[in-house]
Amino acid sequence: MRNVWLDLRAGFDFLLHHAAVLFAVLAMASGIFAIGCFGPLIAVHVRDNLHAGTTIFSLASALIGLGIFVGITFLRGLASRFTHTQLVFAGLGGMAFFVALLGITSSIPVTLLCCLMTGLFVAAVIVPAQTLLQTETPQHLLGRVGSTVMSTVFGAQIVGLLLSGELARFTSIRQVFEITSVTLLVLMVLGRVFLSHRAGTTMYPESAVPKT
Repeated sequence: MRNVWLDLRAGFDFLLHHAAVLFAVLAMASGIFAIGCFGPLIAVHVRDNLHAGTTIFSLASALIGLGIFVGITFLRGLASRFTHTQLVFAGLGGMAFFVALLGITSSIPVTLLCCLMTGLFVAAVIVPAQTLLQTETPQHLLGRVGSTVMSTVFGAQIVGLLLSGELARFTSIRQVFEITSVTLLVLMVLGRVFLSHRAGTTMYPESAVPKT
């Protein structure tokens, strides 16, 4: 347990001293958090708000996965034209827009489009963020930082799953979608401010962590 704690601490120390990587981790965690929030509520949303059945629910769920697949495919071409950070910001903005639209629309075709586009923009967050993480992390810290990142990301997913139902009980499913959208927008603004203030942040010194 002591060794596990030391590895996690080394990973968190690196993240706290590297602005770009920290933003990438927060972006990934937010994207997975958003999926965790609205994913479990899609079935109830389709039944109660759209007054549709299992066919529409199945299509909505499948289109999220299809959107992620399409997004990964198209990111190869976009990666040569835009930076990883720009793609992450675009992904967060796109997710915020379509999740918000999902919360206000009562149209089945628009709902299906929102599911498809949300999945696409999830890919625009996750893929470049992971690439940024791997390219900016020193070789001897990849394992420790990677395990810390995965713990953070999957922890965000669990929090989203737990919160979505409770929030829907006290507010409504539509309001949960809007809250998720606002959360993504806030992260965009904070990320922009954070990166602009720490643009000169240097790499975490390799000598700060033992290589054994």
